[in-house]
Amino acid sequence: MRIIFSVGRRWRRGSRANSFPSSVGKCSSSFLSCGPGLQGKRNAEKLRQKREAELTTGTYEDRSRTLWSDFVKEYRERILPSLDTRTRDEINAVLAHFERLVKPGRVFTLVTADVDRFIALRRKEQGKKVDSLVSPATVNNELRHLRAALGVAKQ
Repeated sequence: MRIIFSVGRRWRRGSRANSFPSSVGKCSSSFLSCGPGLQGKRNAEKLRQKREAELTTGTYEDRSRTLWSDFVKEYRERILPSLDTRTRDEINAVLAHFERLVKPGRVFTLVTADVDRFIALRRKEQGKKVDSLVSPATVNNELRHLRAALGVAKQ
């Protein structure tokens, strides 16, 4: 039985007897914070309805086990074809750099420390000019593309 309840000023959505998959929301706990006040209650109700519909229709996928290589393959098949050629090349390069430097295993195990490590390692690499490092603007541009890709992974 799914429940929506208030703890302090935040609404939470949870389940009893672990009947709900643990990887449904932002954390692995069976009770997830959906925000404060009336908006939080609405968010909790929407999330509950969405997951219930997915479970009923059989379209729910547990994405917590998605490998990085599978995500990149799917991203290249679904998202990149609709983009401009130059943007597509830049995103492919960013994903290759991230995979080479961070070596992610699973998509949902990525944390802020992994992105920070990517920034630090990328800044130490040689740039296009002789005796130069990759510029901060290049790293920022790559981070924009990486953030967009990880946003798709989150969905």
